[in-house]
Amino acid sequence: MKFLVIFLLFVGCGGPKNAAGGYEADMRKGWIFGTNTEVVSPIPKTLYIVLDPTKVADDIKITNSKDTIIHFRDYFGIGIKTALKPYFEKIEVVAPGFVTPEDHIIAEVKLDEVAAHEVLAENDNHTTFTMRWSITFRPDQETEAVFSYTGMGESTASKKLEDTTWRMIQSATDGLRKEWTDKNVYQTLKTDNANEPISKEL
Repeated sequence: MKFLVIFLLFVGCGGPKNAAGGYEADMRKGWIFGTNTEVVSPIPKTLYIVLDPTKVADDIKITNSKDTIIHFRDYFGIGIKTALKPYFEKIEVVAPGFVTPEDHIIAEVKLDEVAAHEVLAENDNHTTFTMRWSITFRPDQETEAVFSYTGMGESTASKKLEDTTWRMIQSATDGLRKEWTDKNVYQTLKTDNANEPISKEL
């Protein structure tokens, strides 16, 4: 098997309440992402994943729910970094305004919304959580994107909101990786043939 076993890191049972009386999920106590062990020759550049606090909040108020997620931004960064790790020599998650002298690629991330949806069906009433997000890749010193992806992560609610959030982010990065493969973005960046933008919107 190519993927490592994923372990649960929850500490204790139950959970803290937020000001609205809902559950407050702390992603410092979330799941570890399975390692992407795809074997490729890494692009000899550093990928900088830019997580701007104005575009990816750290504390998330879930639409249609009293529940909230805290320490989301760092955890989301880990998920993206894990998904893309085989393709780059080095990956760093940074804030806006970072300074680096080396040739590199920038990935800018935006989170639009995390929302809860009640699904009412015969003998199957449940809640689904979704996240709408986007990511854009461009080489250093370039203004045009090489690859832009807009997608959705989704997870059926489970007993622990940390668990649900992990699965939602996993779904989001799985969609990114599929489109990355379908559009052959790796080869485009590998050969520095970034003249034509590659985009995907769902």
